[in-house]
Order: sequence, then structure tokens, then C-alpha cells
Amino acid sequence: MKNTEGIRQIRQLKLQCRMCTGPYRTCLPCPFPAAVLLSTWIPPVPALLNILAIPQEPAEGDNVTLLVRGLPGELLAYNWYRGTNLNQAHLILSYIIITADETPGPAYTGREAVRPDGSLTIRDVLPEDSGSYILQTLNKQFQTDIAYGHLLVYEILAPPLLLANGTELVERRDTIHLLCSTPSAGDVRWFFNGEPLPIGSRLGLTPDKRILVRHNVRREEAGAYQCEVWNPISVSRSDPVNLTVYYGPDRVAIVQESAFQTGCTVEAEFDASLTLWCVTRSCPDPEYTWSFNGRTLENTTSYLNISGMTKDKEGTYTCIAKNPMTELSGSASVLVKMSGESPLRRSGTGLPHWVSKKASGHWDPS
Repeated sequence: MKNTEGIRQIRQLKLQCRMCTGPYRTCLPCPFPAAVLLSTWIPPVPALLNILAIPQEPAEGDNVTLLVRGLPGELLAYNWYRGTNLNQAHLILSYIIITADETPGPAYTGREAVRPDGSLTIRDVLPEDSGSYILQTLNKQFQTDIAYGHLLVYEILAPPLLLANGTELVERRDTIHLLCSTPSAGDVRWFFNGEPLPIGSRLGLTPDKRILVRHNVRREEAGAYQCEVWNPISVSRSDPVNLTVYYGPDRVAIVQESAFQTGCTVEAEFDASLTLWCVTRSCPDPEYTWSFNGRTLENTTSYLNISGMTKDKEGTYTCIAKNPMTELSGSASVLVKMSGESPLRRSGTGLPHWVSKKASGHWDPS
């Protein structure tokens, strides 16, 4: 059997709604009639209502219910608002409980519905649906109560784009400037060679962590950089940006094989072979130039072969290493000497006298 008194009150509400002035002439749903509330005002009952979003961490595209808990009995209607105040422009839906009539308001998107228990369902939620929501209830004594809820919709994150001011830098001269470009409001994390980038004194991040700056870049900071955006339900990482840091040449040195070295002097036996290596640390590999007693040699490799050691090959050998990217250079020199004398000039070798003279360039036919 229908509640005739309740139906009478509902009809009164509808009639007063139609009598609203201004924008209500088009019979937009109005909040509970001000005339009734003013003429029969009773202090609101203590707020016992609360609203819980289900699921509590929704992703965009989910269906969400703003579940109402603590509803009293003997209610006539519900009003749902989007925002922080009971502004008519923010009204989503009005719901008459006895007749189950729903009347959309200006903030209605077509995805909302009110359930008989007062809860609000929103289909296919969007990040734009995030914010505050208000439920207003009206009981048969025309007392109102309100409850506040909050909805935060997390977006499914797309990979951010990592932009660099340059990928080829010179040590202690250039600055790393990386921008993690993303329209998302998610938090940002940085990675270096696949590992979380440690926060140190040389790591400069803007407050939103979207820009990374390192001045006077160092060689150990060369590698693959990535940024990652994340929220509680989604995470996405950028493609790596590989930075090369050019440096050197560091201290240049000459090392030897098959030789006896004393200080800056290298001694080699007569007719022995000797290889000099020009060593340094440099990125990229340097360009090499060799010289002998100040005369440039044609060799442009990192090593120099001296075969068949003789007196005329004694002297100062110099290696110059130049980095074409840093435009820096370094050099090293070594003195090469033949140890002892040529066997043909030694006494007591057991060789005939003419052999010794012929070998020394003095031919004596007698």
C-alpha cells in the first residue's frame, strides 16, 4: 500500500520546483525548495553520513560507485553535486526516492546514476571526474543533511618523452639538461643505466622533478638516462637517451716492449727490435703523431716499431696525442740508446781483421 502522505509531499516538491524562477522555468532540477526550508526550518541533524569511493584507487575507464554509508530512514530525496558547495550549477542529479524519479542537473554528463540507497555511480570515469562530491538528503520533516566525498581518478600513463640539450658533451665544460616531457600529473623518477639515479649534490632537479641539470659534466656521467612517470595504478618509462662525454687525453706516457728502461732512457741491444707504445685515456681515441729528434715521422698509430737497432736510430722519440673533440693534447718523450757496441766493432770477436774493417766502412785489400 502506497504512502499517501509521502506522495503528497513529493507532489508538493515537484510543484514548487516548477514554480522556481530564473533558470528553473525550464524545469531544471532544483535543490530542495528554499521557500519550504525557510518556512519550516529545523536545525540539521548531526552529520552521520560518509561517502567512500569504490574502487578506492580507480583508473580511467573504470566504473565507480560513491557509496553512501550511515543513511537514516524516512528520507524523501537525494541531490548530488560536483564541487565543494551546494551551487545549482554544480547539480548532477536529483532523485525522488518513492517514485524513483531522476532529474538531471547542469553538471550531468550522461554517465551518472543514483541508486535507491543514495549512492552515485559513474561509468567510464575520466581524470576530469576527480574532485569533491556532495550528497544532500531531505527527510520527511524537511531536515537536510549533507555528506562530502572525494574522487581521484588515475590515468593510464603513456610513456614520457625524454629530451636532451645534446647527447655529445665535453667533460668539465658542458652541462647536461634533460627534460621529462609528459602531460601527466604523475610523479617522476629518474634512471641511469637502468638503475634508480641517486640523489646527490651534483644532481639538480626542479621541484616537479621534470628537469634534470648537471653542470660541468664528468666522464662517469656518460650513459643511458631514462625518466619514468607513475601513479598508484600505472607506470611508464621513456626510451633511453644515451649521453657521450668526451674527455682527455689524460697524462700521456710511452711504454716499451723488448727493452730495458732506465728512467726516461730506453736501451736496446744491437739489431734488436723495439716497440714503443703511446698510452693515454681519451674519448674518443686521440690522433697520434710521432717524431724522432724533432723530425715528424709518417706513423699515425698508437705504437712505433723500431726494427734492427743501430746507432743511427738512437735519439729522442716523442708521441703527441690530440683529442679532436676536446681539442686538448698531451705528449711524452723517451730517449732510445743502443746498449754496448756493434758486434762487428767489438774486439775479441774472433772475426778476421778485414771483416772488421769492411764492416766499419774502411776497406783494406792488403
